[in-house]
Amino acid sequence: MKKLFLILLVVIFLGSLIFSKGIKNYSNSFFGVYGKKASVIGKADGSAFEVWIYPYKVLHDLEFQVLVDEAEENPYARLGNFHFSHTYFEREFIGEKWTISERLYPAYKEPLVFLVYRVQALTDITLEFFFKPDLSPMWPAAIGGKYSYFDQEE
Repeated sequence: MKKLFLILLVVIFLGSLIFSKGIKNYSNSFFGVYGKKASVIGKADGSAFEVWIYPYKVLHDLEFQVLVDEAEENPYARLGNFHFSHTYFEREFIGEKWTISERLYPAYKEPLVFLVYRVQALTDITLEFFFKPDLSPMWPAAIGGKYSYFDQEE
């Protein structure tokens, strides 16, 4: 009986090693949620982020940090669960004294994007947001510095 139990443990251990190799980390995956007049696209781990109000990219590289007792904490290093579908993107950040749920989604028919944050904290915290404003038009349009012409001789 002990021998059978030992063999069973070895099989379970080896099986877990084999199957754990197939588990993928999708935190570096791209996501995109789209409305008829707006979209939010980026990477789940926060390394890329863009907000589009068609036909312009309004901002990019949106990120935030958490200040707890005047110490900066990087929430992206504490990424918990995340979920995305074609209508919304949601991720959860879990710190020692706080949990932040972020939900991003564009309005279906309006040129609006909603960024909703639910914060649960054991102490007072501050969220600081950073982004780069943008007004880049969708391809192939451009603002300044680009032109085209027709050369009759060529």
